[in-house]
Amino acid sequence: MESQAILFVLIACMVLLLLITIYIIKDFKYREKNREQIYRQKSEYSYRENKMAENRILLERIKQLEYEIIELKRNNSRVIKENLSDEILSDEMDMDENEFKNILNYKIFKDKNKDILDLYDKGFPKESIAKNLNRSIREVEMVINLIR
Repeated sequence: MESQAILFVLIACMVLLLLITIYIIKDFKYREKNREQIYRQKSEYSYRENKMAENRILLERIKQLEYEIIELKRNNSRVIKENLSDEILSDEMDMDENEFKNILNYKIFKDKNKDILDLYDKGFPKESIAKNLNRSIREVEMVINLIR
């Protein structure tokens, strides 16, 4: 009987030890999970704080640029007013829109056909230029005659 009581106490102690172990493991997992949540919250908070700081810096930079734009506009207006009486500037301002478009179109045409002009300036004959650039001889002649 005494051995049965000892056996019973021993089994009860083992069960109690097992329950304590399970409780400790669950508590450890619970605490680990809480630590991860706290870390995530801190990192999210830190991320938000960093973004807010970056936004503040960007807003300050935008304000600086707006101020610089205002200053540049003032300076530009001042320079225009100072030079308005100048004959050259007034002549350029009087240039009508068609003249400007013609000058612009000429520049675009010249840039587009730069390869033909470069080869012609190097002394290549028109036929050779047409053959090398896979264009007609008439096109090469036309470009050269219009530019020169």
